[in-house]
Amino acid sequence: MNVPEKHEDVAKNLGAKWDAKVVKWYAPPEVDHKLIQMVVNQAIENDFQGLQKEDNPISDDKSGCNIEGSGDNDESEPYEKLCPKCAKPMIIKSGRNGEFLGCTAYPKCKYSENI
Repeated sequence: MNVPEKHEDVAKNLGAKWDAKVVKWYAPPEVDHKLIQMVVNQAIENDFQGLQKEDNPISDDKSGCNIEGSGDNDESEPYEKLCPKCAKPMIIKSGRNGEFLGCTAYPKCKYSENI
C-alpha cells in the first residue's frame, strides 16, 4: 500500500506494518487495509487542500474571528470526515475563535483543524 512518509504514523496507528525486505507498507490479515488506505488518502487530500488555501491570498478561514462568543458549545454537528490520526469521525465544534473540526475521540485524541 502506498503511504507517504509524512503519513506513516497515521498508517502505523491504524495497524499497518512496514516490510523492510519488500520496502513497502502492508496491512496484516486482521487489519482493514481499505480503512487504512482511505484515511491515508484523506490525509493526502487534506494536505492538498491546505496547499491550495496557502496559495490563495483571499481565504475564508475564520480562525482569528470571534463571531459566536466565547467558550465551547456542547452542541456539535456531524461532519463527513475521519480523523487522520485515529480514524474516528470528526465533528463541527464551536469555540472561542469560531467553528472548527474536532475528533470525537477527544480527550484521548486531541486532533482538530480550522474550517
